[in-house]
Amino acid sequence: MIDYEVAKWRLGLTWFVICGLLVLLVFVQMMLNKYGSRSEEFWSWLLPNFLPTLTLMATVFFADTPPSSAQRTVKKSIYRFALSISVFYLFLIILLILSEPLVHDLTGSTIFDVIDRTGFILSPIQGLASLALGYFFVKKK
Repeated sequence: MIDYEVAKWRLGLTWFVICGLLVLLVFVQMMLNKYGSRSEEFWSWLLPNFLPTLTLMATVFFADTPPSSAQRTVKKSIYRFALSISVFYLFLIILLILSEPLVHDLTGSTIFDVIDRTGFILSPIQGLASLALGYFFVKKK
């Protein structure tokens, strides 16, 4: 078992820090005109890939008040799975964004071609990450 509050904050920090860095990276790329006139299209793809999960987590952080005397715990396996699938999913998004120059050089594909081809992979993994996080949040004792 692991302390629920500690695990919750670790998961939250993982998501909020990595997503914050992603937003910063794409913002800088946008300012450098990487996406040209299609910047809005790229944001329309990127934000739905993590905003629903961040919203879920923010809601839990604000609404979940710990009992004053009891220490809540959660199974380490549940925490580890939620953290692992989260890191894997966020890593795939980062990899997709950062590998675009290489993919372009090798295949001539744009980032928009790449995101069109990877949606069928990212969507189920996002679903698994959300499922794991939801399960983590309700399984505390």
